[in-house]
Amino acid sequence: MSTIGIDLGGTNVRGLLLGRGDRQLGMTRMALGLDHDPAEVVGRVVGLVQGLIASAPTADAVRGVGIGVAGWVRPADGAVVKAPNLGWEEVPLRRLLEKELQLPVLPMNDLSAIAYGEWTMGAARGAEDALVVFVGTGVGSGLILGGRLHEGAGGFAGEIGHIPVVYRGGRLCGCGNRGCLETVAGGIHLEQRLREGARRGAFPAVLQLAGGETERITPGHAELAAQAGDTEALALWEEVAAVLGGLLGGLVDLLDPEVLVLGGGVMEAATLRAGVVDHIRDKLLPPLRRTLRVARPELGDPAGVVGAALRARRELVGG
Repeated sequence: MSTIGIDLGGTNVRGLLLGRGDRQLGMTRMALGLDHDPAEVVGRVVGLVQGLIASAPTADAVRGVGIGVAGWVRPADGAVVKAPNLGWEEVPLRRLLEKELQLPVLPMNDLSAIAYGEWTMGAARGAEDALVVFVGTGVGSGLILGGRLHEGAGGFAGEIGHIPVVYRGGRLCGCGNRGCLETVAGGIHLEQRLREGARRGAFPAVLQLAGGETERITPGHAELAAQAGDTEALALWEEVAAVLGGLLGGLVDLLDPEVLVLGGGVMEAATLRAGVVDHIRDKLLPPLRRTLRVARPELGDPAGVVGAALRARRELVGG
């Protein structure tokens, strides 16, 4: 009995064939291309899934497909309410895929899939309550509460990137609001802020590390500058750490998880990560300072496809 996990992002789609005993039997990946029309994207996903189905052992037929999407997914009907990176709104993904594949399909938010993977096989393994947060291009989280994935009534639980943290003005977020956490800590907004600053004469050390080319600046250059003691880069990291760490500390106080899994590309910046963890612990209620475990993800890049495949097995197939 196999299941397939899919990770549908804004530029690529990845798939995993998960066999008996949770063995990873095959992984594949393809570019989406520039055309994000739902019919075109669904066609590419179907082709990828069919390729994985064809590779499954004869005695281990595929029984279901889980798919994580970088967007808001409604559990009731498996529709994608909004996926900014794809330009989608109210796309009936479950219905479209099930029609083509003739298999049960379970769409979910991509961070829910990652959280499920880390909870079942990774850094949150065995926890009854866990908060899984990824800070990359954007900021998102998945929640494990009471020993099960928590998605909320409409599938929007875990959207911490869109909690307001700047209450007057603030940068415009992809969700349409201003001042969201994602506009402060998300990689794409950090990149924009660094480049805008460099054009005004700020962040000279960061610009030098980028070879003097403004459009090449990334948050990684800010981390290198911070490690070298650059005051502007350190001040930026302290600002981001205070906002992100303060909010996460408040969420830990609210939810009381056993473990906070903190990952994503932006959190690879060691100086920034250390500041975030310090601010988290500074905001915690005293008993939680002793009990909370802050961990790095263990599953790496495949976490989303692993989680989607495992959840499909347990909720669609019953295995």
